[in-house]
Amino acid sequence: MKLNEGFSGERNAVFDFRGAPKTGSVRKWVHGRLPAIRFESPEMTRELYQDKLKAMQGIVEAFVDGREKRSPSVQIRIDPLGGVEPISTHDQVLGGPNAPANPVWSVAL
Repeated sequence: MKLNEGFSGERNAVFDFRGAPKTGSVRKWVHGRLPAIRFESPEMTRELYQDKLKAMQGIVEAFVDGREKRSPSVQIRIDPLGGVEPISTHDQVLGGPNAPANPVWSVAL
């Protein structure tokens, strides 16, 4: 889960779905596991995260495990009239960015 604040994952929280039931109430299982959520920032607490999530909202992403991890990214400029100008693309690869982004998806970004 990501809050709409922060950078470099410092406001991320990781929920591990390993062991989730294949049938029955997944919702109940998730609710029971929420206290075990892991925060990327050592200063983050569950109470603080909940307060921030209520105040600014956030998003949920699925983490796909693999040998190589990439995170395509784009930087754009939006002018006051709503015009959009792409500035750069890069693939964030564990250990540092790789610029420009892979041509397979850089144009789509």
